[in-house]
Amino acid sequence: MLNSPDFNKISIFIKASHELKNPIHGIKGIANYLYNNWTNIDDNTKKTCVANICEAAKMLQNLSDRLLSLVSVSDEVTYIYDKANIVEIAQSAIDTINLFVVGKNPVNVFLECQEQEVYANLDSFWIGQVLFNLIDNALKHSEAKNIKIKIDSDKQNLVISVIDDGIGIPKEELDSIFAPFKQSSITKTASKGSGLGLSICTEVVEAHNGRISAENNKEGGASMIFTLSKNLS
Repeated sequence: MLNSPDFNKISIFIKASHELKNPIHGIKGIANYLYNNWTNIDDNTKKTCVANICEAAKMLQNLSDRLLSLVSVSDEVTYIYDKANIVEIAQSAIDTINLFVVGKNPVNVFLECQEQEVYANLDSFWIGQVLFNLIDNALKHSEAKNIKIKIDSDKQNLVISVIDDGIGIPKEELDSIFAPFKQSSITKTASKGSGLGLSICTEVVEAHNGRISAENNKEGGASMIFTLSKNLS
């Protein structure tokens, strides 16, 4: 877990910059794919790409508006807790990720949950960003072919896992990757991330009185796991 007093709170401006980069990179990636492959792709694929660019631009606008509305005078995020369906939030994060993978090597991102509705008292926007960042992190850095979002719950708690079948994380780095500006030393992709995604996830989860951790899977790959209290009383 992150305990350094210098990094216990990440500025809202840094958070906003990081979160806004996701749809910007998505738009750039789809546009580059169209530019480099225009003569080799069919009209339906072109239309899909343009539609995804439009959807990503809409996401960028909504994200910008939402981030600005959440800033408090103390330069900290103002969380808005309400009863929300975590299954719906997770599926929305998956749908958003899928906007940005047109033309790339196929990665199977899917949801596993025994129920269609699992409610908890949380900030749906920021928990959605946590899930998006965890999935995006696995896509960019793990070389995974499959990424599963698994939701387990009982009467009081939620356990949400983002499980990939990629290259895993060195054992000695399982805690340090949650610190700002840290990435796994065995990342093999060309992605040049800021190293802030997991630290932002940590701060959001801890604001919900939850915990986040990482572990390697016995069968290969890694899991990012965070727990939340339903707190519906």
